[in-house]
Amino acid sequence: MDTDTASPSWGTTRVAQVLIALWSVVTVVWALLDAALQPEPHIDFLVYRVGAQHLLTGQPLYAGPLDTGVPGFLMYFTYPPFGAALLSGSALGSPALAAAVHTVASLVALFLLSWIVVRRCGGGIWTALAAANAMSLLMPVISHLTWGQVGLFLIALLTADWLPRRTPWPRGLLTGVAIAIKLTPAVFLLLPLLRRDWRALLVSLASAASCTGIGFLIAPRESLTFWGSAMWDSTRVASTWWDTENQSLRGLLSRILPASQSSIVWLVLAVGVVIVIAGQTARLTHRGDDLLAFSVMGLIAPVVSPVAWVHHWVFALPLIMTLTWRVVVGLASGARSPGWDLECLAAAGSVVVMIIAPAHFPDDLVRYDSPRWNLLAVLASGAYVYWTAAVLVVVTRLNANAGQGGRGGSRSGEGRPLAGGAGSSQTGPSPLPRLERPPVRQPVAAVVRRTGGPLRRGRLRRASRGRPPRLTSLRTQAGPGAGTVRRYETT
Repeated sequence: MDTDTASPSWGTTRVAQVLIALWSVVTVVWALLDAALQPEPHIDFLVYRVGAQHLLTGQPLYAGPLDTGVPGFLMYFTYPPFGAALLSGSALGSPALAAAVHTVASLVALFLLSWIVVRRCGGGIWTALAAANAMSLLMPVISHLTWGQVGLFLIALLTADWLPRRTPWPRGLLTGVAIAIKLTPAVFLLLPLLRRDWRALLVSLASAASCTGIGFLIAPRESLTFWGSAMWDSTRVASTWWDTENQSLRGLLSRILPASQSSIVWLVLAVGVVIVIAGQTARLTHRGDDLLAFSVMGLIAPVVSPVAWVHHWVFALPLIMTLTWRVVVGLASGARSPGWDLECLAAAGSVVVMIIAPAHFPDDLVRYDSPRWNLLAVLASGAYVYWTAAVLVVVTRLNANAGQGGRGGSRSGEGRPLAGGAGSSQTGPSPLPRLERPPVRQPVAAVVRRTGGPLRRGRLRRASRGRPPRLTSLRTQAGPGAGTVRRYETT
């Protein structure tokens, strides 16, 4: 296992290691306490748990909302049967124990994601651990832990599939698994297309088809119901597109325009966003910056999706980590390559936006047909969309600067893009020669001193920050747990 002391780019003092370890303990303990003290703990996770129980007992998954066991919360299960099968272990034991296991597993997934990104940049395990702790303070991660979501597991699978230079499995295998759990990761199929890695593309498709086939073998009737009707029923996901919790492009447009107009504008802009991101990703891949290419690709999912709650934006974590790393390296080494100031601005803006946003407003201030509709409230409710636009401008400028300077590798040791052919799906890009810049051999403590102060313990934010999304009620029959049917996405 790599450590920072063995890394060619980082050294770590014993004091910094102790502080990082203590910070990690505080992060885990705080997350567990918060999960235990939530008045409505892990509501989404409870839906997954009930769905797994239904699958194990042969009950229908998609006939109607499921009883979470929390008074007033009946919610739809929106995953394919394969996802329910993977969650079958959560049906064992008490809900509190299952929620605690989910919390710990989510933090482990966050660390693995951080470790893979940091190692690709040239750092080691202590730096990765510190980065994971810092990421736990961002609202997408807080929301993931609060609701008991699966986004961190999906982005961890995707990161493990595409960023390591070599993988013990055929590249694309984990992407197929993620797609079979939830369709959102399918946007990452653009990566092998842009790299012309046809083997990885075929592996991804075969993996997704195989996992989906397993779902048909386990629950054929429920699989037909999901793929035939339930998947296309948007009312199972959300009934109020304009809710300020919906941080997608369509959510923002739905707060400005009527449904018919916003749908058309959304489709046009969504196609444009995909083209822009794919174009910039292709340029990054062409010049060997596969880390930033992968990170930028992650923006497609939450921006273009009809509904993107705050926790969906964990797909942006690799991009935030990559930009922040490059800023810290520039500060520590003193070598500032073209575009470094833009990276610095983007990294700082990313951290600020993901900590304080989104802003929550009552529906009557943001719904387009409300007499109290307020333009300032609507504009303030689209922070993540504006952040995405700003980041794409920065990436475009970075690509332009790199084009003016000629072809070359990235500043984080990135290699050439994958090429098709034998073995290409398992072997990452070969390294390019490093650009001329002094190596970074300073300990974390020295970097912190340069950037403004000693290493301090961060104060963790409560995972309960922010109001729950507005949920629409339906009439249900009386009975245990009967109450309000929550039309809230559980994906």
